[in-house]
Amino acid sequence: MSKSQEQEQESIDNIGQQLDEEYKNLSWVQVGYLALGAETGNKKYDELNI
Repeated sequence: MSKSQEQEQESIDNIGQQLDEEYKNLSWVQVGYLALGAETGNKKYDELNI
């Protein structure tokens, strides 16, 4: 891999780690509702996430 590709992969990994940390801070229930709301586009689930 070239240097720029390595750096790009590192930044992608860092973003992934940041997202992981944010998800750990949410309860599994919230994550489930977020997933349901995203999949169904259901306004009821979106309201629960406010």
